[in-house]
Amino acid sequence: MIETEAARPDVEPVLRTAQIIPFRPRLAVVDTVALPPHVATTPRQQRLVQALETLNTAMQEQRAAMLQWRSALADLKTSTAGLGDSLGRYQDNLASLSRSVASLRTQATTLRNWADKVAAPED
Repeated sequence: MIETEAARPDVEPVLRTAQIIPFRPRLAVVDTVALPPHVATTPRQQRLVQALETLNTAMQEQRAAMLQWRSALADLKTSTAGLGDSLGRYQDNLASLSRSVASLRTQATTLRNWADKVAAPED
């Protein structure tokens, strides 16, 4: 249950049922793929080595992008938590204002009724 909701009985509590599953630890990444020197390289093998090196580079860039994405998600979580707290305070302030307005309305009605009695001609 979210803390700000617990303080407000008029709001239904939110149950968190999701379980976050962490990623498996990564294995060490080989930066380059090299064939042993005694193996003759054919054009096919050279293309394969080049493709594997390109793939490794793309994987490293993807890891960096994922780290940035996770960082952005953490920032978003912080921002939305702050926004939720602000909205909770705003709702509390509106509820307090509503009670004040209702009290003033009651006083105004009482005053109007008194004024009507005083101003009414006696029979």
